[in-house]
Amino acid sequence: VGVVLNFEARGTRGPSLMFETSAGNAPLIRELRRAAPFPAAASYTYEVYKALPNDTDFSVFRRAGLVGMNFAFIEGPGYHSPGDSLAALDLASVQHHGETALSLARHLAELDLSQGLEGADAVYFNLLGPLLVVYSSTVTWTLVAVAALLLVSCLVVGFRRRRLAVGGLLLAVLAVFFCVGTVASLLLVLAPWIISTYNFTLWFGWTSGSLNPLALGLVAAGLALAGWRLFASRLRGGHLIMAGGIWWFAMSLTVTMLAPGASYLFLIPLVAALAGAFAWLRADESTDRLPLPLTASLWAVVILTALLWPVNLRMIGLALGEPAAPALGLLVTMICLGVLPTLWELCRPLSWRLPSSLLAVGLALIALVASGSSYGPVNPKPTSLLYELDTETGTARWFSIESEIDDWTRQVLTAQPKAGKRSIFFGWTGPGLEHPAPVASLGGAEIEVLAAPEGAPDKSLDLAIRWPFDVDRAVLYLRSKSEIEGIRIGNERFERSANAGPGKTASRMILVFTGVPADGMSLSVDLVGEDPLSVEAFGQRFGLPRLEGVDLAPKPAHLQTRSGWNFDSTFVRSLTNVTRHTSAQAN
Repeated sequence: VGVVLNFEARGTRGPSLMFETSAGNAPLIRELRRAAPFPAAASYTYEVYKALPNDTDFSVFRRAGLVGMNFAFIEGPGYHSPGDSLAALDLASVQHHGETALSLARHLAELDLSQGLEGADAVYFNLLGPLLVVYSSTVTWTLVAVAALLLVSCLVVGFRRRRLAVGGLLLAVLAVFFCVGTVASLLLVLAPWIISTYNFTLWFGWTSGSLNPLALGLVAAGLALAGWRLFASRLRGGHLIMAGGIWWFAMSLTVTMLAPGASYLFLIPLVAALAGAFAWLRADESTDRLPLPLTASLWAVVILTALLWPVNLRMIGLALGEPAAPALGLLVTMICLGVLPTLWELCRPLSWRLPSSLLAVGLALIALVASGSSYGPVNPKPTSLLYELDTETGTARWFSIESEIDDWTRQVLTAQPKAGKRSIFFGWTGPGLEHPAPVASLGGAEIEVLAAPEGAPDKSLDLAIRWPFDVDRAVLYLRSKSEIEGIRIGNERFERSANAGPGKTASRMILVFTGVPADGMSLSVDLVGEDPLSVEAFGQRFGLPRLEGVDLAPKPAHLQTRSGWNFDSTFVRSLTNVTRHTSAQAN
C-alpha cells in the first residue's frame, strides 16, 4: 500500500476537511496542494487529533505505519443518530469528497511511490479560500526569531522613550492574566446553561452548534475589551500593549514547542502585532496623524487575524461543542488583549461603546438561539430504551438512561418508573430509569472448553462461544485471580492493556466483538495459574424484542433514538466460570 485515503462523514454538510495525516506529512501535503482542486486542510487539526482518544477507520492504517490522509465533513446536526440520514445530506459535501478522492487517486497513481511519501511534518492552512499555504519547521522557527527580535526591540524603544516603566509593565502583565482567567472561568461556569449538547436546526441553515461559538466569541470579546478599558484608564497604553505581546509571545512559543502544526495561528498575527507595537512606540505622541508603518501594520494585524482565527474558532466550537466554551473564551480574550491592543489604544474615543455593543449583541444572540432551540418534528428529542435479560437471575427489565420518561417510554416504564443503574456492558455504570419486563425466551452465551491443540502452551485455555439467537455485538468481561497475559483469536494475539489491572486480586480483559458469526467464535486465553476464569458475556441484538402482552407503538415524530450503538437494543447477560479442567459445556 503506497498511500491510504480515508473519507468520513461526522456530519451532514461542510467542506471535505483533511484533518489527520500520518507522521512526516510534508510530502503528502504538497501532493494534496498539487492535486486537489479545492483543498481544505489545517495543520492544527492534526495536532489536536493526536491529543484526542478518538479513533476513525484511518486509525488502524496509521498504527500499522502506513502513509495516508483522513478527510471528513463535520457540520450539521444528527451525528450517530437517525438525523444522520440521506435526506439531511448536503450533496455539495459529497461532491467535495468525490472531487478530492478522484483527483488524488489519479495524481498519486501516476507517481513513483516506491520511495515513499514521508519526510518532516509541515505547517499548512487555507488562506483566501482554496489557497493552501505550506511551509516547513525552518520557517516556523524563523518566525519565532523575528517575533523575539521585535519583542526585544519594542521593550528597548519603549523604555528609552519613557513610554514604558518596569512597575507599570508588571501590573499590566498581571491585568491581562486576570482578564483572561476571569473570562475563561466565567464561560466555563455558564457553558452548560447556554450551550445545549443537542445541535438544534434553527433558521436558514443555521444551527445552534454554529451560532453558539459566534455568540460566545462576541461575549468573550466584549468582556475582554471591558477589562482592557478598565485597566487602560489606570495604566498607560504602552504597558497594556506590551503586556499582551509578552503573553501572546509566551503562548506562541509554548504552542510551537508542543504542537508546531498549530503555531501559525499564533506566530503570524504576533509578528504583525509586534511590528505595529514597535511603530506605535516610535510614533510621535504629539501628532494625530498615523505614520504609514503603523497604519500598514494595523491593517495587517486585522486582516491576518480575520483570515486565520474566526473560521478555526468556529470549527473548534463545532467539533467539541460545550467543552470548547472556556477554550474559545480564552482564545478570543487573548486575541483581543494579545494581538489587537494597539488598535484599541487608537480607538480610545469609543470609550465603553465597543465592549458594551459586543457584549449586548453576544447576549442577544444567545437568547435568540435559546428561544429557537426547542424539540419537535424538525428537532426530535433523543430518547433511549433497552431490554435487558439476566440469565443468572432469570429476570428482565426495561431501562432508559434518561432522567425522565416521555410519552413513548411511558408505555413500558409506566408513569412511575424506579431509579436504576445501567449495566456494565456500557463499560461503566450510570443512573437511569427501570421497570420489570417479561422474560423473553432468549438463552445466554454457551461456552465450551475445547481440548488444547497439539503444541499449545500449558497456560492456554481454549474456548468456543456461541449464542442461541442472532447477536449483532458481544461484550466479554474476562476476570481471574490468576494473571491473564492475553488472548489469541485465529492467528492474532492481543496483549492485555497495561492500564487494565491486574489490581490487587485479579486481572481482567474486556473484549468487544462486532459482527458475531452465527456459528459462534473461538478464542484462546493465556491464563497463568489454576484459578477459574470468569466469563461475563453480554449479547446485543439491535431492536427490541416482541413480548407477549407488550404492544410498543412506534416513536412519534418529535422523538428519536439517542445517538450511539446501545439504544433500542436487546441485551442478554450470562456468567460462566471455567478452568482448563472443565469438561462439560457451561451455559
